[in-house]
Amino acid sequence: MNVRLLETFVAVAEELHFRRAAERLHIAQPAVSRQIKRLENELGIKLFLRDRRNVILTEAGRAFLKEARTILAQVSLAQQVARRAHRGEMGSLSLGYSECNIHSVFPEAVRLYRERFPGVVLEMREMVTAEQVEALLGGDIDVGLVTLPVAAEGLSVETLLEEPLVAALPDNHPLASNAQVALEDLADEPFVFFPRWQAPGHHDLITAQCREAGYIPQVVVEANTRQGIASLVAAGIGVSLLMLNPSEGRLQRPGLVYKEIAQLDIRVGAGLAWRSEYETPVLKGFLEVAREASRTYSVRKAVGS
Repeated sequence: MNVRLLETFVAVAEELHFRRAAERLHIAQPAVSRQIKRLENELGIKLFLRDRRNVILTEAGRAFLKEARTILAQVSLAQQVARRAHRGEMGSLSLGYSECNIHSVFPEAVRLYRERFPGVVLEMREMVTAEQVEALLGGDIDVGLVTLPVAAEGLSVETLLEEPLVAALPDNHPLASNAQVALEDLADEPFVFFPRWQAPGHHDLITAQCREAGYIPQVVVEANTRQGIASLVAAGIGVSLLMLNPSEGRLQRPGLVYKEIAQLDIRVGAGLAWRSEYETPVLKGFLEVAREASRTYSVRKAVGS
């Protein structure tokens, strides 16, 4: 017994006419008769009483019709579910994100994704970049919004946005009135920085720039978030180097100023990371939405500037 036989049976049972059932199914009437006969032979019972003028369901036929409709409805549902899963419209997605990136592309990406894929259960877990890399490699999350650069075998990484590296200074610092500062000007300054273990690639990229300027940053205190770093700099604890758009209001503090760094040809950014061999329809859907959110964010930032 197959789905086609059930569809033919239901058509005849509802039309109670072989010719009309054949027209409904877009097949020849003899084919309808053969399929009904085959079905009755498989079941070993009569489903219809028929003569040249009338077609009537037997008691067994009426009982079978109810179950056949249920089966066909389930088959249709299964087909819809399979197609939705193929399009990434249902399932689950575990997303890691860091505090550094939650206020940029993240809100727009999540909003768009939830609007377009309401059938996907989205689990969001806050963790620093190093934790995301470990969770990705271990299969604990599906995709991460990480601080770049990230290099790990088995991971695909894609840049979503890039921001300038700027100097954060107390507003009473001797350099605070300058339009720009040079990295060399900060050689003897105490630094407020984030722990290297959180984002080793990002940490090393910034400290490498200081080494090229002739010094190693003297870190006097570490903070886990950019908000924490900004607050400590505003308190006069030291200076810092941060990846941000200087217009970001959330990182503005009384007692704090941001300065462009002269002659520094470097931009650092945020991106997506996922296991290279793990590209499910659900993940692909999120990647596309995140790319769109990145383009929107970039346009808004350009207009705002």
